[in-house]
Amino acid sequence: MKLKMYLKYALIMSLTILASCGDDDETTPPEIGEANVRLSAVDVESNEIVLKNFGDAAIDISGFWICNLKSYAQINTLTSGDLTLDPDETITLDRQLNETASDVS
Repeated sequence: MKLKMYLKYALIMSLTILASCGDDDETTPPEIGEANVRLSAVDVESNEIVLKNFGDAAIDISGFWICNLKSYAQINTLTSGDLTLDPDETITLDRQLNETASDVS
């Protein structure tokens, strides 16, 4: 019984995909950039974390989270101002780090 339902579902999905794969669409989709935010630097002595957007599109990082030693903080609570990182832009965050507690090891 389950096999029949699975085969029926697979057939319906296959037909749906095939029906939408026509080449009659002459429009070209717009090129969409991609953001790529990564840790750029971590300085335990100054308690700073630097994030950088290595991508080619801007991104709002206000909803990103930073975690150190099971302590989580949303970036919008660590800094104020515009939290949209343009390509190649960096932001420095102050965050209490503890090298001996494996925050950065």
